Amino acid sequence: MKSKVLFPLLLIIFFTLSCKKGNDTYIKPLNVLNACGKEDPLNQLGWLNELANKSLNDKSGNYIGNIWIVSYEGSDIIVTDMALGSGGILYYFFDCNGDQCSTMEGLDINDLNSSLTDLNKVFSTVK
Repeated sequence: MKSKVLFPLLLIIFFTLSCKKGNDTYIKPLNVLNACGKEDPLNQLGWLNELANKSLNDKSGNYIGNIWIVSYEGSDIIVTDMALGSGGILYYFFDCNGDQCSTMEGLDINDLNSSLTDLNKVFSTVK
């Protein structure tokens, strides 16, 4: 009798432990954009997914904001208006590797504002 109960119990434990856990860091993008060689850069770029998830759980206010992906001079650039602890910088620019870049420093702020539209916004915590 013990083997009749023990074997199914062991099978249940085995299958429970061997099942893949769901990706609990997945965030549904506001817009699906092919960028940085990825079909879903918000979830396929680890550093960007980490930033967005941090924003969802932030209590400090440093990660409240938006994330856009724009093309600038032939490169994909990730732009955010999150404070990221600075307290005063309006926008941060990142390359596809997550390195902060300054390729847009000479860009007129009005031109930048007009290029950041809802069409290239992939994430927002702003209601």
